[in-house]
Amino acid sequence: MNESLRSISTSHGIGVRLAWVLDAPDGSRVHRIKELVRTAAAVRPGERTEELIGLLREQVDEQFALDETAGYAQHLKSALDYRDWHHMRVTILGPGPNDRRELRGRAKLSQGETRFVSYVTLFAAADAYLSGLGDTALRLVLLDDAFAKVDDPTIGELMGLLVRLDLDFCMTAHNLWVTYPPGPRAPMSTRSSEQRAPPPSPSTRTGTAASGT
Repeated sequence: MNESLRSISTSHGIGVRLAWVLDAPDGSRVHRIKELVRTAAAVRPGERTEELIGLLREQVDEQFALDETAGYAQHLKSALDYRDWHHMRVTILGPGPNDRRELRGRAKLSQGETRFVSYVTLFAAADAYLSGLGDTALRLVLLDDAFAKVDDPTIGELMGLLVRLDLDFCMTAHNLWVTYPPGPRAPMSTRSSEQRAPPPSPSTRTGTAASGT
């Protein structure tokens, strides 16, 4: 994902980097499990494999002790779902060349910059996941109310990012016209926001749906 993010920044120089951080402290059971699984089973010494099996068994036994009625499937999920062992750390870069801030509730970003960070992270995650599925995977993202409260130049940058990542898209918004230079031509359609209503008057708000490949 960070490979996709390296070339992406706002017009004000704001960029994003991601890190998958283990929550368990050094010396803990989970930390040791992660160390052991980094070595492929084919080359892992036998005693290390036995250690790994023992640690995994302890993980499951611990969940069983917490709730014996939960069922074996739930015990396995609670004990071995590695996603629960980590959190995603989002670091904001810029605007200065040495400026780095971890994204927290008090990060001083404009609303547009906050949304930019959210979108580029989403697109990079979609790119990483879909790239891992092989060449036959449908590289499609669906966005409802896309790019709300994002200014036009930034929307153009985000559309350009979709193109560079080779992501197809289908999106809806109340006022979105896919006419930005970085993007290809895309079919668009407009729909009244009220169903079964007379044709909209000039004052009636309408929605716009855009899709492109």
